[in-house]
Amino acid sequence: MKTRLDQFDVLRGGAILLVILAHWINFYQLYNIRITNELAFFLKPFLLIVSLLYPVRMALLFFISGYFCKIKNNFFEKKISRIVYPYVIWSIILFFLNAPNPFNHKIYWQYTLPLFFGFSPLVWYLYFLFVFYLLTYFIKNKVFLVIFSFIFVLSAPFVDSIIPQKFRTSFISIVDVSYYLLYFLSGYLFKILWSNIINLTIINKTLLLIVSFSFLITGIVFISRPTSVRFESFFAIIIVISSLILITTLWKNAKDNNKFLHCSYALLCYIGNNSMRFYILHYFILNSIFILGLNKLTIFNHFFCLCYIFIFIPLSIKYGSDILFNFKFQVNNSSK
Repeated sequence: MKTRLDQFDVLRGGAILLVILAHWINFYQLYNIRITNELAFFLKPFLLIVSLLYPVRMALLFFISGYFCKIKNNFFEKKISRIVYPYVIWSIILFFLNAPNPFNHKIYWQYTLPLFFGFSPLVWYLYFLFVFYLLTYFIKNKVFLVIFSFIFVLSAPFVDSIIPQKFRTSFISIVDVSYYLLYFLSGYLFKILWSNIINLTIINKTLLLIVSFSFLITGIVFISRPTSVRFESFFAIIIVISSLILITTLWKNAKDNNKFLHCSYALLCYIGNNSMRFYILHYFILNSIFILGLNKLTIFNHFFCLCYIFIFIPLSIKYGSDILFNFKFQVNNSSK
């Protein structure tokens, strides 16, 4: 029986938490509100964390997905049931939630055409994740895969410039996708080195820990400043790998002796283990509150809304929401 690598769950949970906080801040426009003394204690830590680490959230998600990418016999069944199916379901739900008049044929095509190319709010991540999985399935040679990814990165600005306006979106571009592919491949190739890192001696692990901490601080400093996308992508990968090493060598061992570290580790593991539901449902809750105008009510202010998110999603996980996230293929085992 394989041991679950919960340090990857912690990283994934941290990335999802960043996404939730960023969407929550943007929906309620918390960057623009006047922070009073009462709000300062509550809001400032969230604003600081998101402003520093938000650029890393997709690097984390794609890197971890790449790390766990494996070509198996039931490859297509798993990817269709766990990625394509929720993409289709939630694209439809968000379309009817956001389109001003979903039954108007002009608006219908305006909103639905981009969905076929992955340009769907929020769930675009699932579309391109599936595309990256297909690349690793059909291009099995890792050298060719790396060459293809660099050609794609170099050609992405030109491809972006020739895309018709009706297929463009404000939340993702082909250039973004090309760098997400680099994150995915970094994780895909990093698994070769991970076993060597785990088996290092104590002295080498100590040196690696010092180097990782230095890289992490350097990466956060550079990524929090306005830089080019190439530099941001490079430092994002450094932050991901450094964080993974630090979690494995420090946090995972220290959590048993500290209640706060233990609870925070367990919380991020839980979010990471249920990442798909947290990723999609928090946006659905926020979107519904604002479309229905409930945000004007006191019981749906920013603080209560954040509480509702972390109450409703665990309840939906516990009492069943599988039909919206996973399609199970029926296998005929009648023949023996």
